[in-house]
Amino acid sequence: MSIDALHSVKFMSNHSSLSVQTICLLIYVGHNLGQSDEISVLLSCGIRIAQSLGLHRLGPDSISRPVEGISALRSLVSREVNKRTWWFLIRQDWLQIPFLNTYSIHPTQFNTPMPRNCFEDIHLMAQNNQIVEQQPETYTQSSYTSVLNHSRQPPVS
Repeated sequence: MSIDALHSVKFMSNHSSLSVQTICLLIYVGHNLGQSDEISVLLSCGIRIAQSLGLHRLGPDSISRPVEGISALRSLVSREVNKRTWWFLIRQDWLQIPFLNTYSIHPTQFNTPMPRNCFEDIHLMAQNNQIVEQQPETYTQSSYTSVLNHSRQPPVS
């Protein structure tokens, strides 16, 4: 059903971050359903669409320039969502290394930093117009994926 919805919006020619997020959800669910061939193809699509949207080149987080206003706050939250989406794709790509003996996303070909360990609730996520990063010992909704991101990096050669 979700794949039909992706095709109905022509996701391969009309790129959007929502399509990439949908692909990420399908990948997450699909592994549990044993649809590995379809998941591999969706992963490749998700990676390529994310790259065409520039999610791999978000650049370092800026701490020096606080933002103001609701649109700026939305921009901060959107950036954090885009980082999480990109790093989900990285993790899924690198998890395939033992099975495929290869990966698509090389560590030298992106500069998007890892997502911050922050709460999902907007009132806790952002204060003083900045994303509030929690200590590694503080459990948030992104803690689990943060641990996975730090432990699954292939060596840069």
